[in-house]
Amino acid sequence: MSGKDDWKEIEEWQMSKEIEDIDKYGNIPTDKESKKIVRRLNKIMKIFQSKILKLLLIVFFILYCVLATIRTNAESDRIFNLRALYTTITLKENSYKYNLLGDGYYTYNIKEEPDIIAHSFTNRRKEIFFFDMEDRVVKSYYDKWVDNYKENFKVNEKYEDCTYLWHREKNWIYSFEAYVNVSSYNEMIQATEAIIRFKNFMSHFDICEKFYIYYKNRRIYPSNSSFQSSEVVRKSAIDQFNRIEKEEQDWKTIFNTNVPY
Repeated sequence: MSGKDDWKEIEEWQMSKEIEDIDKYGNIPTDKESKKIVRRLNKIMKIFQSKILKLLLIVFFILYCVLATIRTNAESDRIFNLRALYTTITLKENSYKYNLLGDGYYTYNIKEEPDIIAHSFTNRRKEIFFFDMEDRVVKSYYDKWVDNYKENFKVNEKYEDCTYLWHREKNWIYSFEAYVNVSSYNEMIQATEAIIRFKNFMSHFDICEKFYIYYKNRRIYPSNSSFQSSEVVRKSAIDQFNRIEKEEQDWKTIFNTNVPY
C-alpha cells in the first residue's frame, strides 16, 4: 500500500469517527473553536478570581480596621482608668500575648518602682480583669519594712494561673496579704498602729496595704481605702471591733433567752 493510500484511509477513519461522535454526543467544535472557548473561559475565570480576591481583601481590611479600633479603644480605656486610679504611679503597658480584640496578657513597668513588673489578664467577653500591681508593690515594701511588731504578722501569698482559649500562663497573677491574730482590744489597737506605721512607710498613698486583723474568726480591715488618714483608720478598726463584740453579745442574749431552765 502506498503512502497516499495510507493517508486516505486515515482521513476516512477520522471522518467516520467525527460522524459517530456527532451522532453520539451532538455537534462537537473543531480544535480551533475549542481553543477559542478555552481562552474565553480562562479570561472569565481570571476576571472572576480577580474580583473575588479584591472583595476578600476589602472585607479583610475592613474587619482588621474594626478589630484594631476595638483593641485600641480597649487599651486606651484600660490605661486611662489605671492612671486615674493610681496618681502616684506611672505605668507603662507592654503587650505580651493578646488577641485581635486586645484580650490576653499584659505586663507593666512602674517608673517609680523599676524593680517591679506587674501583670494583668483581661477577658472583656467574660468581664474579667486581674491586675496584681498593688500586691507586688505592697510585697516589695513589706520586705523592706523594719518594725518591731512585724514578727506578729503572718503572710499569705500565691500565684494564680490564667487561661484564655487554648493558651495558659502559669503563675501569672500574684496575690499578697498579711494579717495578725488578736484576742483583746489592746492587741487590736497595737496591730492597728503597726498597720498605720506601714501605711506611712509605703510612699504610695493610693495603694491599699492588704493588711487585716483576725479577731474571733472575723476579719477587721482598719484601712479599706488607701486615702484614709490615721485617725480614720483607728476609728474604723475600733468600730469594727465593737461591732463584733456587740454581735457576739446579741447572740448570747438570744441563746440564753431561748434556753429553758
